[in-house]
Amino acid sequence: FRHAKHGDHLRFGKQVGEDGEGSIGFLQERHRREYQYLNDVYEITDGMSKAEIAQLHEELITERIGPQHQKATKIRKIYKALFKYMQDAGVMRQEADPESGKLMWKPLREMKHYHHRKWNAAAIRRDPDLFISRLEEAGYEGVIARAITESMMAGDGRIDMAESPRHLGFIPFNAAVQERALTKINAGNIDQFTDFIDTDFINTISTYVRQAVHRAEYARAFGNDGEWIQNRLEEARAAGMSDKDMATAVKAIQALEGTLHQDLSAKVKNLQAAALTIQNVILLPMAVFTMAVDPLGIAIRTGKLADAGTAYVQAMRAMKKTIMRDKSRNWAEEMADFVGVTSRTAMLEAYGQVQGSMYMSHAFRRVNQIFFKYNGMEGLTNAWRVGALEAGNRWIKENIDNQAALEEVGLSRADVFIAPENNLAIKPDEIFAELKQRNPKGKNKTLQAEADKISLRVQQAMFRFIDSTIIRPNAAHRPVWMSDPRFMLVAHLKQFATSFQTVILQRVSREMLINGKTAPGFMLMAYMPVMLASDIARWTLTPVTPSLPDNWSFFDFFSHSLFRSGILGKGEFGADIVGDLQRGKLPGESLIGPTAEHTVSLAQWIAGDPRTTAQGIAKRTLPGLRYFI
Repeated sequence: FRHAKHGDHLRFGKQVGEDGEGSIGFLQERHRREYQYLNDVYEITDGMSKAEIAQLHEELITERIGPQHQKATKIRKIYKALFKYMQDAGVMRQEADPESGKLMWKPLREMKHYHHRKWNAAAIRRDPDLFISRLEEAGYEGVIARAITESMMAGDGRIDMAESPRHLGFIPFNAAVQERALTKINAGNIDQFTDFIDTDFINTISTYVRQAVHRAEYARAFGNDGEWIQNRLEEARAAGMSDKDMATAVKAIQALEGTLHQDLSAKVKNLQAAALTIQNVILLPMAVFTMAVDPLGIAIRTGKLADAGTAYVQAMRAMKKTIMRDKSRNWAEEMADFVGVTSRTAMLEAYGQVQGSMYMSHAFRRVNQIFFKYNGMEGLTNAWRVGALEAGNRWIKENIDNQAALEEVGLSRADVFIAPENNLAIKPDEIFAELKQRNPKGKNKTLQAEADKISLRVQQAMFRFIDSTIIRPNAAHRPVWMSDPRFMLVAHLKQFATSFQTVILQRVSREMLINGKTAPGFMLMAYMPVMLASDIARWTLTPVTPSLPDNWSFFDFFSHSLFRSGILGKGEFGADIVGDLQRGKLPGESLIGPTAEHTVSLAQWIAGDPRTTAQGIAKRTLPGLRYFI
């Protein structure tokens, strides 16, 4: 889907070869903005104890002044910034006309001292009668109170009001758009409802931020009501699109939005989230070693192997800081947070799939977050992306007079300023200072507005550069069925193959076949020896390995490196089928997803299949055991 408006091409996401077409796509800008706001929240709460965070949450809910007043004020500033951000993006809310009852779009209304209340659906289910009685005491009639309660119990603690009368799945519910639906619950009676409100502050505000950003970027790209998409579909229908093709198009749109089959029951979502979490913990305790090849994507993008070395150095630097409990931050680390390329939730989204993490309950989300933190994957991913930012900083400076290169990331020479520290000027205040120096007589308001626009373009350019080097799976990279929550468990851990195909292999193909450059092809081959070296390190560090390479032939080493490196892209699925035959499994068994594959193995063992053993099942079932027995 493409739309030209004021020179910008708005799309869900840009692929290789489309880098220079205006602003970045909806999916990319949504992630970037989400990371920015979440990083602001984490900066405020960093170093606070659980008791202090709970106290902060209570002060925000009850609107009372307490020991965490200063922190609460900073959090409210984030809410205020989000409100203006949504307002500027063109987000509106729906309101029923008092006379006709017809739903109408109205401007957002800012609420003083607002804090998002995330209702605890499980707590309401435990005692619905008590919740209903509290609602009645607050002034709701019995029928309305029961309807509100039933709606909350059926969902995830929200009052599920559709925002679009079309009900096509476009524009999912967002708490950030709705005013407090329960307006009769206020600071005067909130104490009666605290037992039914989610007590986890980070989960509450993170959910709100994700919904607000999603809604704002959707409205910015496709209109408040998704009207641009509707218009394109109507044009396609008028041009003769068949019902079958129309249904396919709608499904593709919903997959990209994250609204495909969003009506799947909460129980099914929780069961799938539980299975997904279990498989992550079983299969990925040592997965940090498979990430050793990731920085090579930077070298493919810049054409310099030394740039990959920058990321490795950054990883060592980050590891040292973690060990020494050093919280100091260099320029690249600060800019990575500011631009929105690093986040504490990055690994959950990558390994849980976007829709998986969206539907995941707080308990399973928390388990995954802790797991990815302590197995090193979260820290290493952020280190790679910080290293990529450093490489991007150098690449843009080196190509400052190469307009063709700058256009690849959506910049022009007029957008590039070098700050006094010899780094790229990214923040608005840095760019404003440079503009003021060049035009001392210019009006501050005019120069600041220009600086804000340039800063946004530079931030998006840096995000675009990093996204083309370090893989970040998203819906634009994978087929529609992988974004269907019904097939969440089948798609689990497959998205990296499709993302590698889109991000890395397509770039190598483009550089070699279109631009005539051979260096990216040679750098792609470097994935194999680096992956082999990483696996040898893992074998050395664990007491027992699945297959010691003592008696391996050259072909064994070659095939192992080829399959493990990921350079096959989507061809990896074909290699898995061949591997099933070699392991005595049914062809394609590995493609049904780790959960189903694990279930089949358990069933075969219970049935007495000689190809399975108790030890083998134990190693496949208990986290980390396969590395020690």
